[in-house]
Amino acid sequence: MDSETEQNIVTLREYFEALLAEKDKQLDARFVAMNATNDLARVNIERRLENLNELRREVIEDRSRFLTIEIYDAKEAERQVWRDLVNRQITTIQVRNLTWTAAIGVALIVITILINWLGRR
Repeated sequence: MDSETEQNIVTLREYFEALLAEKDKQLDARFVAMNATNDLARVNIERRLENLNELRREVIEDRSRFLTIEIYDAKEAERQVWRDLVNRQITTIQVRNLTWTAAIGVALIVITILINWLGRR
């Protein structure tokens, strides 16, 4: 082998080593960038999960402010019974008042007739 070929071989070898070193640097840079991207994505996901957890706490808190349909139906049934009782009592009072009004009216008519009858005698 002559020296020019050896020099070309060494130069070619150095070229490939430099090429591989450059590819290693590029891969390392991509790896660092991917790690940074993953870290950013992880922070973003953690923030979103925290927001979801806060929303969940708010939903649970709001849920405690509302009645379930079973409780509402039970309370409404109690109110219906109470309303029916009050309506019956009001009706009873009205009937009594009407009866007393009619009785007083009849009594006044009878007294008027008696006064007129006694006055003519």
